[in-house]
Amino acid sequence: MIETIIRVKRNYVNKLRKGYPLIEKDALIDNNKLKKEGMILKLVDEHNRFIAKGYYGKQNKGNGWVLHYKEHKPIDRDFFKDKIKEAITYREKNVSTRRYHCF
Repeated sequence: MIETIIRVKRNYVNKLRKGYPLIEKDALIDNNKLKKEGMILKLVDEHNRFIAKGYYGKQNKGNGWVLHYKEHKPIDRDFFKDKIKEAITYREKNVSTRRYHCF
């Protein structure tokens, strides 16, 4: 998938690096690059240093969610397959009811 590089304002960088999952609307310098929901974003600081990868999706307080913090790991079909498998395995081990949702 094609990644769009988006710069993050200085005062939001540490929050994201510490694991905050929401890409806040006010955090982004390059909001004009956000064209279509579902875009894959490569978040960088003002010096183009990698922070995280995420996706663009309009939220009440944000512009999407962080997906992971590994610069060279692609976000592709295998990434989502693995995430769904992990979620199902987790729920099988940790949810006591037979009926549950994957998402």
